[in-house]
Amino acid sequence: MSRMKGQLGVAASKGRALARRVLKEAKEIQKWAGFLASEDERIRLDAMKYLSDRAYGKAIQVSDVTVSGEVAYSMTASDKASALGVLEKMKTYEKQKEEHVN
Repeated sequence: MSRMKGQLGVAASKGRALARRVLKEAKEIQKWAGFLASEDERIRLDAMKYLSDRAYGKAIQVSDVTVSGEVAYSMTASDKASALGVLEKMKTYEKQKEEHVN
């Protein structure tokens, strides 16, 4: 029986359950409070970054990349279909925009 996309496998599910049990027994909240109250600024900063990432998600990282020469890549049929769908929508939008201007 295959699992649905996004579902954890048995091993991952057991691993998470074990990790939660260990963290509970280790008094996780008091440990994090200790990190946040540390005299070492690096430990405080790392704890804040980690907790913020978990609470709000990691910030989007924007990259400006220039590539010269050939670039090799591969994509699944599903990715290709999605990309082609986006291109078609862009063409339709541009065509409608031109018609509206004229």
